Amino acid sequence: MYLRECGSLKALLESMGNLNSLVELDLEECGFLKALSKSMGNLNSLVELYLRECGSWKALPESLGNFEFF
Repeated sequence: MYLRECGSLKALLESMGNLNSLVELDLEECGFLKALSKSMGNLNSLVELYLRECGSWKALPESLGNFEFF
């Protein structure tokens, strides 16, 4: 899923965690993104997550610790 440079994106819906076949999520340069949903840990097929220059959060959700590759 390609959301790069989506300037108006402030948050991701909890339902993002239901995208079981999602392999790649590109959120680079989404400067207003403040948080990733806790459900992101449910994305078992996710292999690549791009977060460069993205948001102003202080921590990632603990659920992301479930990933084998990050």
